[in-house]
Amino acid sequence: MATNSNKTNYKLTDKDFKQMNIRSLLFNQVGWNYERMQGSGYLYLILPQLRKMYGDHTPELKKMMKMQNQFFNTSNFFNTIISGIDMAIEEKEGINSLETVAGIKAGLMGPFAAIGDSIFAALVPAIMGAIAANMAVQGNVVGAILWMLVNFVIMWFRWIQLKFAYKQGVSLVNEMQGQLNALTDAATLLGVYVVGALAATMVNTHVIFVAHLGKMTVNLQDKIDMIMPKLVPALIVGAIYWMLGRKPETKIIEMSERKADEYFSGKLRINVGDPIVKLKRLRLADGMPMMIDRTYLPAEKFENLSIYELETKQRSLYNVFLEDYGEKVRLADEMLSVGIISDKDADLLKIAPNSPGFMLRRTTYNHKNEIIEYTISSARGDQFVYNIKYKH
Repeated sequence: MATNSNKTNYKLTDKDFKQMNIRSLLFNQVGWNYERMQGSGYLYLILPQLRKMYGDHTPELKKMMKMQNQFFNTSNFFNTIISGIDMAIEEKEGINSLETVAGIKAGLMGPFAAIGDSIFAALVPAIMGAIAANMAVQGNVVGAILWMLVNFVIMWFRWIQLKFAYKQGVSLVNEMQGQLNALTDAATLLGVYVVGALAATMVNTHVIFVAHLGKMTVNLQDKIDMIMPKLVPALIVGAIYWMLGRKPETKIIEMSERKADEYFSGKLRINVGDPIVKLKRLRLADGMPMMIDRTYLPAEKFENLSIYELETKQRSLYNVFLEDYGEKVRLADEMLSVGIISDKDADLLKIAPNSPGFMLRRTTYNHKNEIIEYTISSARGDQFVYNIKYKH
């Protein structure tokens, strides 16, 4: 139970790990919904342990339950790694770990979703399922045994990872950081090969047009196969992926001019009282709110900045800088952290209050080493994937 110092005296036992693993295997998707996805299932998975740590009906338990029931969505095959790290931190720090745990859940669910789904939801079923199915249709009982064996191995892997992650704690995140990136890239590349192989073997589309030129018959499918076998299935799959691509959109929520206070004068390297432009934008993908930008610009450099150019014509801010004002970006210095989205931003992003998300702060310099932009951003943790490349 929790003590007055907000720390816990409870230590997890093998019985706790067994209970959590059973709940993970059988009830991970309980309460799944479009608002919080696996949030309710995650809370159900660890609820008995939370009650043992904080006691029943305590303010600490209520706070932790509220946080744990926020949006969460990751691969079913790696979710207990996150809950293992979570339990290790809460066991040590108690209620003081609330923001840390929320940040770790938000930071790890994306990478583990990409790796787990690529390997266990796509790669393994595609390869082992094809082998097992091919053996089964030939009447070989080993095919069915092989498929069951593969699933038992996967369940065993899910079972052992919980205690391993609990013992490693936060150090596991630091140790796996580089490996996770490499594994994600490898799984993505392998997934592309698997999709290509499936498109060639499973999508059976033929061009049935046959031209009759006098006594000569020309089969168009044969001619296409001479250029590249399975070209038509590849084009169909490529077209479907193109249609699934998200369309970016920017909406201007606010554009105003104000005088710089001490904080923004320091961030933009201007005098206190100098005019600055505040630009608040909502960034969307296929109509889904993804991120909120609050951008602050020195008004002297960007007079008559047009909402029409940014919203109606959907021009990027940096293109406007360069083409309309001659300000070329030399360097963008960006800092990324994990935190809790404010209630006001959560409402704009259409997510639950107190949801974890990404916080970004960016300072942009021109070729004279002058600061031309300072931006504070909030991004939802369930959809936002951050990947930046800047080359000059």
